[in-house]
Amino acid sequence: KYWRSIKVSPAKTAHECEQFIQSLTPPKTRKSAMRTLWKIPSQDIVLTALEALDPTSAPGEDGIPAILYQMFSEFFVPRVLKKIDNIARTGTWGPKWGRGIVRSLPKEAGNLAIDKQRPITLLNAKTKWVTGTIKLCLQDFLKIMVPPEQKGFMPGRNMDRHLFNTHK
Repeated sequence: KYWRSIKVSPAKTAHECEQFIQSLTPPKTRKSAMRTLWKIPSQDIVLTALEALDPTSAPGEDGIPAILYQMFSEFFVPRVLKKIDNIARTGTWGPKWGRGIVRSLPKEAGNLAIDKQRPITLLNAKTKWVTGTIKLCLQDFLKIMVPPEQKGFMPGRNMDRHLFNTHK
């Protein structure tokens, strides 16, 4: 009941709240921040993202493991830079970039009941590499865009303080 009471405005409907949020324009500092805090992908950033990939991770639909890209980085890094530039210019990834192999992993060994399974998608290593590069390019921007109250999925932030305050 506590969480519901702080999430729902008694005076406004969900539709009214949505309309209000859509009417807001982001502060100019955020618009200008994007231009200054977005790191242009460089060979160093692309290589850092490549090195962060797990070389033993299962390959995706294309069957190419990350270790192949890592072993021949001098060949692949310029091509990935070109792909990222193309994504930035066109706003599209291409038809096969989001595809992956969906597998079901049992939560309990030997139990094949559907409610005891969890799906996992095996993405191509190149997709993970490109998205990792974009993530590195956006890190500084996200630090100012994401409010300090948002703790999950942000480097250096955690839920400890929220949990402590909840238990008070």
